[in-house]
Amino acid sequence: MPLSNPTSKSECSAAEAIHWSDGRAIVATGSPFDPVDHDGRWFHIGQGNNAFIFPGVGLGLWVGRVRRVTDRMFLDAAKALADEVTPADLERGLIYPELSRIRRCSHAVASAVIHRAVAEGIPALAWQPSCIWPL
Repeated sequence: MPLSNPTSKSECSAAEAIHWSDGRAIVATGSPFDPVDHDGRWFHIGQGNNAFIFPGVGLGLWVGRVRRVTDRMFLDAAKALADEVTPADLERGLIYPELSRIRRCSHAVASAVIHRAVAEGIPALAWQPSCIWPL
């Protein structure tokens, strides 16, 4: 997982990881990389940055008016995201869902955070009309 940004500072390229491992590497990066062809098989590279977990965690905290964040919330968020990865994604070499499904993923992550907060008995903040923005 070469996660450094920008792409020019990445620890290695997606192509290097796939070629060095003879196609066995599971690759996620912190920067965008083009798909990689290795011996006729195309690997589509997942970008493992802040897009999939943090927005959903924030949404869950805000909607659930949760007072604090716990490690279990992040673990449950990660499991919820993993559940969004389809067999078709895996076949294409993705370990994250397609970015086009980000809203569905954020909903799943937010729901997991709220469920965990309730399970842990974390009290919600009192509702205040001033914290709700008009649409």
